[in-house]
Amino acid sequence: MATSFNGEGRMLTGVSSAGTRELTATEFAKAAEGQFGIQQEIDIPLEATSSRLGLQDQMSNRLGTIEVPLPVPPDPEMQPRARSTLPPIEPD
Repeated sequence: MATSFNGEGRMLTGVSSAGTRELTATEFAKAAEGQFGIQQEIDIPLEATSSRLGLQDQMSNRLGTIEVPLPVPPDPEMQPRARSTLPPIEPD
């Protein structure tokens, strides 16, 4: 689940999806230790000031959420991407 909110706390967007996945033995061992990752793209409006993410375990019915203030600052450990150096467009 993912939602976004404006400065007054009004929900701007919300999306929820369900999925299943077969875990390898290594992935299961990591999940048992509390290490589990998923990836999903979501659209968040520019005026959003926070996003709340949630994950529900369908087998245990447990739910966990986290609220992230926006905008998220860039990671200082990440190197900026090199800009593409395309040749100039030739006139007709």
